[in-house]
Parts: sequence; structure tokens; C-alpha cells
Amino acid sequence: MFSAAANGRCDIIKKLIDRGCDVNAKDSKGYTALYHAIIHDQTVAFDLLLKHGCWDSLGLKIAINQKKWRFINSLITGANMHPSWFMEERTVKEGRNYVGVQKIGGEYVYINYFYLSFESEYYYQICLLLLNNIRSLKTENGIMQRLLIELIYSNSRVRERLWSYIKLAIQKGGEINVSVRSIFTSPITFITCARNQKNNCMVNFLKNHGAIIDVNKKNIKFYNKAVEGNSDAQYQLGDKYYNGDGVQQSYEQAVLWYAKSAVQGNSWGEFNLAKCFQYGHGLGRSLEKAKEWYTKSAAQGNEWAQKAYDSL
Repeated sequence: MFSAAANGRCDIIKKLIDRGCDVNAKDSKGYTALYHAIIHDQTVAFDLLLKHGCWDSLGLKIAINQKKWRFINSLITGANMHPSWFMEERTVKEGRNYVGVQKIGGEYVYINYFYLSFESEYYYQICLLLLNNIRSLKTENGIMQRLLIELIYSNSRVRERLWSYIKLAIQKGGEINVSVRSIFTSPITFITCARNQKNNCMVNFLKNHGAIIDVNKKNIKFYNKAVEGNSDAQYQLGDKYYNGDGVQQSYEQAVLWYAKSAVQGNSWGEFNLAKCFQYGHGLGRSLEKAKEWYTKSAAQGNEWAQKAYDSL
């Protein structure tokens, strides 16, 4: 299989696959057939192996370091890349003279593509491709925090690239209200950076995606409590989005936080979610769903919920 891939012998590869050979098997050096196809530029053999489920992280690293876009696009596009590809150092077993590899503490390490992209248009395009093919960043607060820190200390030349990463990351579910503590001022967030840099386009983008507008220690602490799962903080945060109190008014965001509170059995979360169903705020109007949530809230002794149910 390995020799066939290196020499582009698709007829042999097909026969081996038909006989049940593992396309992800590795040779004595730990290389897959796909790896051999990449380093020998055998595009047809590469496509055949990829079609049959072969995927190789080392092959992708080599393709990136040797700037083989034909293979890079095929390996990344639609592959649901892990977030660590965008921002992480990786150790490799053997030292090779590739771009982005340095010897650190006796080991050869792939330098973060993210940091390489600050100086290189090529690695910038790689990072954009990787980010576009990460399914979700909802649980990757470390990445969002690092983006914010780099934004705070970056120069104007790098900021444009950072903002493009931040915009994509937020669209992938990354936490928009991560903050960095400041001793002398209010916490620093993405929106405070956008304001300080007079980037009105990003200010509007962040507002429309749920950023806290009135950034202070109290609001950030309150928001973090909601994120951590405090049901009272969640429905109260929903109220802020519902009324536009310190944030951009958004029924959709309000429903999101009311629902988080309601599923934990908070009577006011249930009440407010019912109200949104009743009036069709932030979701489709449904009196049946409104009654369901009003009933749950009233069962916990919420008199306002009982009155609202009776009025339907």
C-alpha cells in the first residue's frame, strides 16, 4: 500500500482496499499511505485514499509546511478540525528542516500556526481555513482568552488579522464576553478593545452578537455567574437582554438565558420563557408552550405565572 501510494499505483491501492487492507495502517516509521502520496505529489492516489477514509495529521502538517495547497484544502475542508490545530504547539519525533519547526528542550516542536500568521500571509490563510472548519468553539474559552490578550498588546498591523479570527470564532460559538482583569480600570473585553481602537464595525458586530455594552466589574461578575450555571443570574441576564439593559436588546439572547434558567427548574426562568412563547418574542409564538411553562412556574408558587395562565 505504501509503495503503491508513493508511485501513484491506484490499481494496486484499489485491489488492496477490496481485500480489506486498512488504509490508515502505518509503515515501520509510522507513516501512512496518505503521507506517502502527499510527499510524492500523487494527487490521484491521495484522492482515492481520502475517499476510503484515510486521514493523516502528520500528512497535513507536512502539506502545510511544504505549502501544498491541493492536499491542504482536501484534508481540512469539511473535516471538523479540532480547535488545537488553530492554536497549539505540537511535538514531533524527528527534527526536520521545515518552516515552523524549532528545537526546544531537545524536542522538535511545530510552532503555533496562529503566531506564525502574524508575520505570514500564507499562515494567515491557513488559520482562516482551519477556523472555518472547526465545528464549534463553545467550550474553548482558553482560545478566546488568548485572542483577547493578543488583541490588547498587538500593534495595528496585526489587529486586522486578530479581528478576523475573533469574528469567526464568535460565529463558531466562542465566548464573546471573556475578560481580562485590570487593576486600575474596568475589566477589558472585546468590545472595550473595539471602542479603544475606534473600530465601529466590530463594535456593532459585537453588540449584535450579545456583547455586554456596559462593561464594569459588577456586570462581568454577574455575567460569569450566569455562564457558570447560576439559574437566578441566568434569568436576570435574560431580563437584561429582553430590556436592553447594559447590552444590545435581543429577544433571541433573552430566550437563550431564560431557557438555561428554566431547564434548571427556576420559577422565574420558567415564567419568562412562557412569556416569550406567549408573545412570540425571540421564538415562534405558541400558546401551548406558554401554558406548559406557566404551569411549571405556578406549581412552584409563582402567583404571577398563575395569573398569566388564567388570562390566556
